[in-house]
Amino acid sequence: MKEISFSKIGRKLKETRLSRGLTQEYIANMADVNTSHISNIENNRVKVSLPTLVHICNALDVTVDYILYDEYIDPSSVLDEEILRQLQLCSLKTKNRFCKSSKYCNTYNPFTSLHKKPSFLSVIIICMV
Repeated sequence: MKEISFSKIGRKLKETRLSRGLTQEYIANMADVNTSHISNIENNRVKVSLPTLVHICNALDVTVDYILYDEYIDPSSVLDEEILRQLQLCSLKTKNRFCKSSKYCNTYNPFTSLHKKPSFLSVIIICMV
């Protein structure tokens, strides 16, 4: 059995916090811990406890699974769940765009197309326009 990588967990927490434009102070207040504790978790100086991880994830508005998905043997189901969760927050118009774009990606045939298959990121960007 492999060891849990607390450094990956810390990096994922930091990435998520920064992508949402949140400060360590905000997360610390929401998780009822010191700002220095958030810094120590993000920089792998301490191991995050399960209750603190749950509070941090709530403050970040993500699931614990989303943060831990690298720790699973098959993380694809976790990513699928997170995509569905995020998609539920979208407007009907955006959901329709996403559906059309993802169908395009799934029906792409490299032998009949002169163009490269679009990346998932480009599909998401198209959906948001």
